[in-house]
Amino acid sequence: MQLDGNITYDWIEIAQSDRESMVSEILDELNNANCVPRKLAKKNFKTDFKIFLKDKDYKAHYYQVKNKIHSTKNYDITGFYKGKVLIMYALKYNDDDLHNYYYDVFGNLRFVDVLSSNYPIFPYYSKQFYRDGKTVAYFYYLSDNMQFIFDNNLKFKGVWQNKYMYDLKGNVILTRGEFTFK
Repeated sequence: MQLDGNITYDWIEIAQSDRESMVSEILDELNNANCVPRKLAKKNFKTDFKIFLKDKDYKAHYYQVKNKIHSTKNYDITGFYKGKVLIMYALKYNDDDLHNYYYDVFGNLRFVDVLSSNYPIFPYYSKQFYRDGKTVAYFYYLSDNMQFIFDNNLKFKGVWQNKYMYDLKGNVILTRGEFTFK
């Protein structure tokens, strides 16, 4: 199976064997890719992302997410929910194509995505870091509405398709707020 960033897959409609094959191919590609740094030293992380460690506008961002405001002239914003409870939001600044910043509802930076240099050409990948520089996860973006997630040991965790994250069997395991793609 050759993965193509221009094809749309429906995760819950494809056969289980095709899901497993797709995950295996992506894992092989991530293992062979040198898309992002393997590790960021805590000191370097705190220096490189110093101005992002605390979101001073977290109250406004919380309000925007709760009121389904998805973008402004300076950034895109997405909320992540557990049930109906907002647990986190992500900011992608228009002048910073290669990073996504994830904050808890009090504006504390939790994670940073570092995207591969071929972004926004699909497929592309990213690596997510905790604020101490340790690896959280790897992401493989097949299309605007389909992203595969692997943990820090490259074990498959789920696939986002539109607003739902599914496990390998096609069960919904997480929901994110409404969003639009440019």
